[in-house]
Amino acid sequence: MKEVVVYNTKRVTHRISKHYDGIMFFSPSAVESFFAANTLPHSTILFAIGNTTARSIEQYSTNKVIISDRPGKEALLDKVISHFNTINQH
Repeated sequence: MKEVVVYNTKRVTHRISKHYDGIMFFSPSAVESFFAANTLPHSTILFAIGNTTARSIEQYSTNKVIISDRPGKEALLDKVISHFNTINQH
């Protein structure tokens, strides 16, 4: 058996200095990179593209996590828009 590496994940950390109402995560490695340099207020809602990413978020944060109903970036963005539209209607 021969191992073939098809990609390598390179962690890139970036510190945020502003408060955001919500943050979207598209992979567990993105979660790891983000939380290596940041902490969040409890009020920030975290959005995950799927269950694996959501479980990764839960290792770093107790913030509310909302998971996309379907795979894909567009589906996650739809979930974010729907969530904040619902909040703003109240």
